[in-house]
Amino acid sequence: MTARPRGASAAGLLLLSAACASIPAARSASGPPVAAWAIPPADLGTQRLFRMSYSGPRGEGSFRLTLRLLSAERYQAQAVDPVGRALWSLDADGERGLFLDHRAHAACDLPGELRIAGAPLERIALSALPRLLLGRAPAEPASPPSIQGGAIEFGGAPGEFWRVVEERGRPVRWTLLRAGAPAVWWRRKEAEAILSDRSGAQLRWREAVSEPLAAGLAPLETPADYARGGCPALTLGSPGSPREPGSSHPRGPAFDSSAPRL
Repeated sequence: MTARPRGASAAGLLLLSAACASIPAARSASGPPVAAWAIPPADLGTQRLFRMSYSGPRGEGSFRLTLRLLSAERYQAQAVDPVGRALWSLDADGERGLFLDHRAHAACDLPGELRIAGAPLERIALSALPRLLLGRAPAEPASPPSIQGGAIEFGGAPGEFWRVVEERGRPVRWTLLRAGAPAVWWRRKEAEAILSDRSGAQLRWREAVSEPLAAGLAPLETPADYARGGCPALTLGSPGSPREPGSSHPRGPAFDSSAPRL
């Protein structure tokens, strides 16, 4: 399958396994309990459309994201602007990922994680992106977690500590601490998910459509005219970006009037 942009000037863009029986977990509709950081089996083999919006120091905008989730490790995602022009595509299979930046006509190999400079969560494991979108904790414990009722605490990557709160077996909010201070936090507000950081950046999304995945996922192919490396879509704005006269949006490749890039 070849993913190509539907317009030459695509708008900017946006821009984590099951636990032991002692861990409080949601019970899936068709099987055993599911840990806060795992994807319920009923969510696998589906495709979903999310309506996304970003606001913060680097500008604001909106876009749509489609997630095709075959398994916890195998998925594809594509972002389009409000009028349907392709922004970027991501093909993930375990620790390997291919990122296609359709605006820049560039392709980048991702070694196990997605780094989006300027996003509320700048670094995330490839396998964690579907968990984040589906309202699960986007990290797994590096050691046995501390559990008190619906509150779960655990260490993740070096220097990171996570606090997750569940209600009726479902995550409703979590906080990522770095150096002992809250750095990124997420919460569910009715049907909307809200991801924020201490810089004031905020990403919001809600699921618009969910349906079974009709078939497997064919690997994305890199179009012949796409250069290898140098994907500007992996940067969300830049702190010193000049602004268009009369506009709150930075000028240049990171933003336009309709959506942030990431």
